[in-house]
Amino acid sequence: MKRKPDYKWFVIAICVMMMFFGLGFCSSNKAIYLSAITDALGFSRGAYSIGDSFRYLTTAILNLFFGALVHRFGTKKLIVAGMICLVGSCVLAAVAKQLPLFYLSGVLLGAGLSWTTTTMVGLIVPRWVKKNTGTVMGVVFCSNAVGGAVAAQIMTPIIYQESTAFGYRYSYWLIAAILVLVTLLIVLFYRENPPQSTDDQPMAHKKKTTALWVGLDGHTIRKRPYFYIVLACVTVVGMILQNIGSAVVADLQDMGIADGMVATMVSIGSIALALAKLVVGRLYDVRGLRTSVNFCMICGVLGIAVLFFVNNSPFGIAMGILYKILIAIALPMDTIMLPLLAGGLFGDRCYVKILGYFSAVYVGGCAVGAPLIHWVYDAFGTYMPAYIVAGVLLLVVLCIYQYVFAAAKKDRLAVEEKLKEAETTV
Repeated sequence: MKRKPDYKWFVIAICVMMMFFGLGFCSSNKAIYLSAITDALGFSRGAYSIGDSFRYLTTAILNLFFGALVHRFGTKKLIVAGMICLVGSCVLAAVAKQLPLFYLSGVLLGAGLSWTTTTMVGLIVPRWVKKNTGTVMGVVFCSNAVGGAVAAQIMTPIIYQESTAFGYRYSYWLIAAILVLVTLLIVLFYRENPPQSTDDQPMAHKKKTTALWVGLDGHTIRKRPYFYIVLACVTVVGMILQNIGSAVVADLQDMGIADGMVATMVSIGSIALALAKLVVGRLYDVRGLRTSVNFCMICGVLGIAVLFFVNNSPFGIAMGILYKILIAIALPMDTIMLPLLAGGLFGDRCYVKILGYFSAVYVGGCAVGAPLIHWVYDAFGTYMPAYIVAGVLLLVVLCIYQYVFAAAKKDRLAVEEKLKEAETTV
C-alpha cells in the first residue's frame, strides 16, 4: 500500500510560491523601477519613495493586529485577501500618472505583503514543521531571493526597452496576471491547519535551537527591558537593510554602470540571498540564534564598508558584486530571522503576538528609512552620508544584541528550570 505524501509539503510549496512571486516579483526588485518611473513621469526620488513609506506603514499597522486577524478570519482568508491586494497594487502602478495613485498602490502592496509573506509564512511553517524548523524556514524564505533573481532578468528588459519610456507598465501588467494564477492555486490547495502527528511534542521538551519553546507570558515580557531594546534593534535594521539596497541600485546607475550589468549584479545578489537564507536557516538549527544573528550583522557592516570602493571601473564593479553578496548574507535579518527571533527570545506562549510586533516595527523602520535615504541624495547629490550613518548604526545594533541574547537566555533557563521542578514534583 502506497503511503500518501505528507500534506505539509503541499502547504510549504504554497508558502514558497507566495514568497517567490509576492516578495520576489513585487518587492525584491522595486529598486529597478525607481529611475524608470521617476524619469518617465518627472517625479523626484524623495517624493516617489513616500509610496514605500505608505507601503511599510500599512504593513506595520496590520501586523500590530496580526494575531487578532488570524484568530478571527484564519490564515487562508487573509492570504487570499493579501493576494488580491497584490494584484490591485500592480494594476494601480501600471495605470498611475500621478503620485497619489502610486501611494495607494503602496498601501495595497503593504497589505498584500503583510498577509502573504514574512509574517504569515513565519506563522505557517512552525505550525506544519516541527523538526529542523530553521532549515525549512530558510528554504521557504530563500524562494523570494530566487524570485527576485528571475524577475530582474525578465523585467529589466521590459522596463528599459528603447521603444518606450513606460516599459514599467507592461512589467506590472505581467506580474498582475501571474499573481491571479497563484491566487487560484492557493484557493484550490491551501489547507488551514495541520493534523496532529507523532512529530508534535510539548514545547518544553524541544531542543534549545528549535524556533519555539514554552515561552514567557505577556505580562513578564512587557516588564523586560530587553523586549523594548530588541524592538528598537529590529526597527533600525528595517530602516537600513531594505532601503540601502534601493539606494545602491540607483547609485550604480548614476555611476554610469550599464543597465544590463546592474541587472546582473541584482541577480547575483538575489542568488546569494537565496543561498544565504539556506545557510542561515541551517546555522540556526545547528548553532542557535545568537550565532546566526551575529553572522548576518557582521556581513551587513562589512557590506556597507565595501560600498566606498564601488565605481564604474572593473575593480569598482567587482566591489559592487562583493557588496551584493555581503549584504545578501545580512538580509535574512529582515525575513527568516524575524520569526526565529520572536520564537527564540520569547517562546511559544505569545509567539503570534510577538511576531506581529516584530514585523510591525521592522516595516515601520522601513517606512522611515525609505524617504530619508533618498532625501539625503536630493540634498547632497550623493548617498555617501547615508552609507556612513547606516554602517555605524548596524555596528551599534550588533553590540546591543549581545546584551539581548544574554538577558533572554537567563529568562529561558529560569523557565525551563521551573518546568523541570514541576515535573519532578508530579
